[in-house]
Amino acid sequence: ARAAEACPPATIFLSSEFLTSPGISALFPLHGRIVFGAPLTAAVTLEVSAAGRRASFSITPADCGPLDGGGCFHDYLLVLNTFALDDGPQAVHLAIPGAAGAEAGRTVTVDNSSALGRTAAGAIANHPDQRWIWREGEVDSSHFPIDAAHLAPWFDRPDAPAMVSVMAASSGLDAAEAEALADFVEQGFCTLPGKVEESLLERMNADLDAMLDRGEIQVAGEGEDHRVEQIHEKSSAAREIWTLPSVMKFLRAVFQEEVLPCQTLVFLRGSGQDMHQDTIHLTAFPAGYMCGVWIALEDIEEDAGPLFVYPGSHRLPRLYCDTVGMSKVHDGDWSEFAQKFLPRLADELEAAGCEKQTYLPRRGDILVWHENLTHGGSERNNHALSRRSIVSHYFSAGAAVWYDSSGRCGGTMALEPDGKRHALDSALRVARGVLNGSIGLGNLRTLWRLRKH
Repeated sequence: ARAAEACPPATIFLSSEFLTSPGISALFPLHGRIVFGAPLTAAVTLEVSAAGRRASFSITPADCGPLDGGGCFHDYLLVLNTFALDDGPQAVHLAIPGAAGAEAGRTVTVDNSSALGRTAAGAIANHPDQRWIWREGEVDSSHFPIDAAHLAPWFDRPDAPAMVSVMAASSGLDAAEAEALADFVEQGFCTLPGKVEESLLERMNADLDAMLDRGEIQVAGEGEDHRVEQIHEKSSAAREIWTLPSVMKFLRAVFQEEVLPCQTLVFLRGSGQDMHQDTIHLTAFPAGYMCGVWIALEDIEEDAGPLFVYPGSHRLPRLYCDTVGMSKVHDGDWSEFAQKFLPRLADELEAAGCEKQTYLPRRGDILVWHENLTHGGSERNNHALSRRSIVSHYFSAGAAVWYDSSGRCGGTMALEPDGKRHALDSALRVARGVLNGSIGLGNLRTLWRLRKH
């Protein structure tokens, strides 16, 4: 009778249609809701397995919320680390022993066959402290051998300047592109030769104007977030910019792997964003395999709040939540980030003698930056001026993707084999949900809207 009380009948809902997506990274998030037919009176165990590798997680009455009709529910978020699994289809199974009907399963397609994927998988397999398969909730840099020197990309190694000509030649870069690659290695950023075609810029700006007219996007007020997320979902011009051949070619030379787009952000005005490294926000394992690209949609004036960068700051230590002693960011509260991350970064910049440089591009200029480059948005001195730009982020194929500041898994876009079609992958939609808070351990209650009557 006590066992029956502790384990009422239950249904496990597994929202994981994206698990077979070619765009998801090596970290697979499994999230969903468990609905119990009666309130829990004691802890029960959620058992999970993948390819025969098992783990268990406790669910207590305090972890559950009430349902109309007398039942209760628990929202779960698990992370499967596929670096520890063999390539190919792998069965994933969830169950609560003793709870009638409490089983769910999917097949995930594991693919760590790229050179980087094999290297990362080998590093996990040979690291006794990080040979994990399952984790509950948040992902953290401490879960990986993040600072292992042998995993550093070629451009972060001491001999990188001498390697530029070799990498440029093997990647088919011309002399101007090779010079940009040398700048990337030395300064942590570069401006690509050539510009975005004027006709594409005109289409992009026309799409923005039309969306503004229709009220689909708004110019934010003072003190509000000025970014417009995932504009490529609404604009064919943005999708073309997102996978611009010149950018993809250059990033392939940087990563020495195929390139996977992650997200787009449009700024209509200057962001005024504090200095930061992207490392803590768009995190890759192995470290280094993410780049940002900033494209000016108009000439940028000095009083419009232009981008600023700190040349050479990409060589500073990477700062994560774990290294600065801060908690993950929840519910948009960045106060601890401001208290712990920003002062630490300022100290590192001062110790290294890095100096701020303002970036004033002309319409169509393309800036590429290293994931660890310190950058941000200058103060807007003339609030009548716009600062139209589109920012994209890219990961290397084979890298694990997560957001260390929030602890959530991320995803990338799966390109068609010809590299030209841009069908959105569901993994990207999951990544967007994680970023904006609609998907998460504490927010699935809103997402699922399950009630029993």
